[in-house]
Amino acid sequence: MILAEISAAVIEQATESATEDSAVGIPAFGNLLFTLDDLFVEDGSALVGGRSGGRYRAPLGTRSLIFANVDAEGTHYPGANAGFYHAAIGVGAGVAHRLNERHVVSANFNGYGSWVPELDYLRSLGVTANWDYQISERGQITSVFNFADLSFDEVIEYRDVRQYLFGSGYTHTFNDRLRIGGHVFGGMEDEQDDRRPDVGRDIVGVRALMTYGFSKKLTAYSSFAAQFSKYNGPDGLFLRTRDDDQFRVTGGLEYRFAPLWTLRPEINYVRNDSNIPTSKFERVVATISVRRNFE
Repeated sequence: MILAEISAAVIEQATESATEDSAVGIPAFGNLLFTLDDLFVEDGSALVGGRSGGRYRAPLGTRSLIFANVDAEGTHYPGANAGFYHAAIGVGAGVAHRLNERHVVSANFNGYGSWVPELDYLRSLGVTANWDYQISERGQITSVFNFADLSFDEVIEYRDVRQYLFGSGYTHTFNDRLRIGGHVFGGMEDEQDDRRPDVGRDIVGVRALMTYGFSKKLTAYSSFAAQFSKYNGPDGLFLRTRDDDQFRVTGGLEYRFAPLWTLRPEINYVRNDSNIPTSKFERVVATISVRRNFE
């Protein structure tokens, strides 16, 4: 299956980690005020973007299959400082095996790369293992383990980490229309530069989701996520150990107005509370996307 998606939106902020403060006091310099570059200050802009991808699945015996995927996306914020943009590509390949009627296990290797102005921002290589357990006709437990090696542009390579995450969740379908789920996760990011313990962190969080089908053509969905991060060492400028509480709420509709076409309006809100001033932010994104599947 191949898909293509075009998005247009109004966005309150152009960068997800931008603070609303144009100047901050730095404790390491006696709380002297420093003016932040425009790229690191809250900004608003419309956006235009696109996404395309492909999926491949093929049987491997009677109980197994192989699968692969590739996804590419790009977003431009014409009204933002410095004409901000973001581009990314992800690939993956793996195998799934059905142990019996209730148990399915899978594993896949994946890679990811992203770019922002003047930076080959992030490269990631990892492996993911899944176990799905169908405990009843309508209930399923899913457990996931993920390892990834995250490498940043050489300008910010001190941020390189190895990420270990584990999560488990339950999804229940009440009828042909309503589905709800909950998920808990935790893990760590191990810094690769021993001189920067402020980069590594411990992570715990929860996610909840709900979908409701009004008809075969119209589905509503919503989700809530909370993630709590405790870093491993004090920040060299703010002289304290970073502690973040991040909350994300998403809601939207999917309207299948033709057999292979979907219209999707969506709103997404993110809030990051942090004891480091430059890491506090709020972000609101409202998008309208049109998707075309090619089967």
